[in-house]
Amino acid sequence: MDVKWESVEDFVAFSGGDHAIKKILIANNGIGAIKAIRSIRRWSFETFGNEKMVSILNSLLIICFLI
Repeated sequence: MDVKWESVEDFVAFSGGDHAIKKILIANNGIGAIKAIRSIRRWSFETFGNEKMVSILNSLLIICFLI
């Protein structure tokens, strides 16, 4: 797909969706979680031209910063 969307909302509206997901919580810090994060960032870059368009929260990292 050569179209770069300006926002997640534009992409969702074009795709026929109801609401946009802007944050994803990944509650694991294993290899599977890292692969999922890389896949989401790659898709975000290919779709929007910005890998940070979707925020990814990792619960183990959040807990470490809260302590």
